[in-house]
Amino acid sequence: MSDRIKWTDYDGFTILSVDYSDLPEAEYLEAMEEVEQVLQAFQGEPSDSAMLIMANVTNTRATKKIRHRGKEISAALDGFKGHAYAVIGVTGVARLLARRFTSGTYFAYAEHDAKRWLVAQAKQLAQK
Repeated sequence: MSDRIKWTDYDGFTILSVDYSDLPEAEYLEAMEEVEQVLQAFQGEPSDSAMLIMANVTNTRATKKIRHRGKEISAALDGFKGHAYAVIGVTGVARLLARRFTSGTYFAYAEHDAKRWLVAQAKQLAQK
């Protein structure tokens, strides 16, 4: 895995942390490809917890290609028992638009906020 993709532990849960910050489109898409490969490697594995993903998109642009690839990655998440996705770095008007057109994604102000939300989601999913 590249240094932009790593597993982190928080409050007893494991989170897949992805740092897309400051990447131009081509490198962003390469990182997304790697994320999808990681997700595919874990699909079908027995797990008692949800797939938790935190992405930092600070100083990036959601181009048409990136949005399309994001939809493909979201589809890959459907193969898990449950999943939660938090994004850091979307601000201003982009944040308002993203909330309107994106469901199931939490737009956090900071990393600790994203991690707390992801853990809360994992606990809720475990109760189902």
